[in-house]
Amino acid sequence: MEQKLYFPDKDIDFNRAFESFLKEIDDHLNHVLQKLGWVLTVPPRFTRGHGSVVIHLTTRDGDFIFRVPRYSQKQLRKIHLAYRLFGEQSCMPKKYYHDGKCVIEEYVEGPPASSQMTLSQCEELGRRLKQLHVREGFGFGPLVYDHTGKNETAEKHYAKRMTDQFRYLQDKKILAAEEICRLESFFTAGLEKLSNRPVVVCHGDLSPGNIILGAQIKFIDWDNIAVYPREFDFIFLHELDFSEAQKKHLCDSYGQEIDLALVFWRTIFRIVTNIRDVKQKRIDSLRGSVSLIDGFF
Repeated sequence: MEQKLYFPDKDIDFNRAFESFLKEIDDHLNHVLQKLGWVLTVPPRFTRGHGSVVIHLTTRDGDFIFRVPRYSQKQLRKIHLAYRLFGEQSCMPKKYYHDGKCVIEEYVEGPPASSQMTLSQCEELGRRLKQLHVREGFGFGPLVYDHTGKNETAEKHYAKRMTDQFRYLQDKKILAAEEICRLESFFTAGLEKLSNRPVVVCHGDLSPGNIILGAQIKFIDWDNIAVYPREFDFIFLHELDFSEAQKKHLCDSYGQEIDLALVFWRTIFRIVTNIRDVKQKRIDSLRGSVSLIDGFF
């Protein structure tokens, strides 16, 4: 029987391991459904999220998301931390169940954030971000305790990763030496600015797909919750072509000044750290970004 390719860009062994993982998930899903006494009215719908396996469940009582982290238990611990901190706020989906392997949350109906958002939706998004960023953070990076990041400073969080990444860009000849030099200067200047910037508990990955425009705007996929400057939760601004009016309604509703240079810095960092799959689209995106970095700091 031909092996199903869940990841066409990966080899057969990787896909076989993932198929085995899905069997474990299916067994645990059946166990949880029996434990809760839930009866599905339609077969479960599987999707492969960025960091989780996501299964859409429909019961007589409504629709739910059964979420299992793909990489490690650390992801699940971060989701539990997020619910402990923000579970009572309207920016998170309601949680119905969790154990050591999964979490079940409400299914949020609606499209992801886009450049077609209305001005009132931009205002609501600003209010949701303001609601989210109320908790002062300590340290920097992935959340390990209620308000504390994994690293003491931004420099400790980024220094080795960026050194390794610049070496990779050079070894693989992805960028010219002059472009790498400009990138290094850009990141050094950004780190200096980060050292004096207040930090808060952030979602950590607010790309447009994690902002759902439902009856109320909600943020999903919380396994990257972290301590960062508030600007890091505004990366969607560089993925969406917002008009000046949309940006104004968003920022006025948020109520605090946003340093767009740090938003751009975070965006470039994500592009650089995701370049290892060496897809031409990513390389073109990186080269285009390098051409824009002069004069940001």
